[in-house]
Amino acid sequence: MKILFISSLYAPDIGGGAEIILQRTVEGLQQRGHSVAVLATTDRPGLQLAEVNRVKVYRAGLLNRYWHFMAQRPGRLARLAWHWRDRYNAGMREYVGRVMELEEPELVVCHNLTGWSVSA
Repeated sequence: MKILFISSLYAPDIGGGAEIILQRTVEGLQQRGHSVAVLATTDRPGLQLAEVNRVKVYRAGLLNRYWHFMAQRPGRLARLAWHWRDRYNAGMREYVGRVMELEEPELVVCHNLTGWSVSA
């Protein structure tokens, strides 16, 4: 089965346990013969394709004020503006559409959607 996982982060960008569970799930499904790909956010503009442990990983540049996986926490107003934009960030939908066309998955699993917004 062709499966696309959409998540805020993917290895080596690990924010916590959710990303570790996702990586184990993705790699386990691939070892069982499924065709898997991941779509995650990045701080770099555009859409990049890489491979992590033989898993196809697309990274989409977050179209918001800052990338949420930063070492330094932004101020209150910047965070408020970020969440306001994240309510409906239609620009992120284009990345999802592009990867859906490229991969043609039979199943899409949304793992952690911070940064993707409901519009994606």
